[in-house]
Amino acid sequence: MTQADAEKYARAKYFEFELKDVGTDWLAFVKNKEAKEKAQADEERKQESFPPRPTDDVGLRAVRVVQEEFTQVAKPREDEIRALAKTILEALAKGDLETVAADCTMYDATAKDRLELTRAYLKENKAKLQKAAKLFKPDASGFPITMFFEPPSPERGMTGQVRIAFGPKVPAPKGTPSDRFPETHQIELWWSGEVMPEANGPVNASPTSPRPKSRWRFYQVITPWSQRPLYLQ
Repeated sequence: MTQADAEKYARAKYFEFELKDVGTDWLAFVKNKEAKEKAQADEERKQESFPPRPTDDVGLRAVRVVQEEFTQVAKPREDEIRALAKTILEALAKGDLETVAADCTMYDATAKDRLELTRAYLKENKAKLQKAAKLFKPDASGFPITMFFEPPSPERGMTGQVRIAFGPKVPAPKGTPSDRFPETHQIELWWSGEVMPEANGPVNASPTSPRPKSRWRFYQVITPWSQRPLYLQ
């Protein structure tokens, strides 16, 4: 294999974020990468998990690389997260449902009439969403102060997520179960990347053609004290 062959092979097999340390020696990169991945797959096959992991090398790599993409590509895009959260909340405050519905992930990608279902939900809940969005102050210092990231869980069909708090803290209503949260409103965004473009969809072990556009997308607005830990749901 020549350097040119190794580069062609690597670009077809690995994602761009995996190629950042390649340098100029593509042959050495491919050799080291394959040895590392074989060792990782061998070790992962020994570990028990629930739900069970895939056992084949391709499946194990896909599960691993979706986490790497989230850490290396999705989480650092804080400016993109801020901009999208601001755009969605300002649109909701104005009652602009079309902007909100355009790229919303509330309904599964396989759902028939996904966009129409989203529009119907937003229309039905317009007053509540508009009221919540008006609590967002776009000029507030340091927005968002806190981002709560949730890594992808492909075995459960879940992409990576982030929740962004906005508005004032709300006292818990009397009788609220002790496990409920959050104490403020939050806007939730889901990550759509090259490895796992959609929730409940395929997890790619290598780049596909055409390559999906990697971006954060709107999922929902969370009201105070309405949620409970994932393991209880």
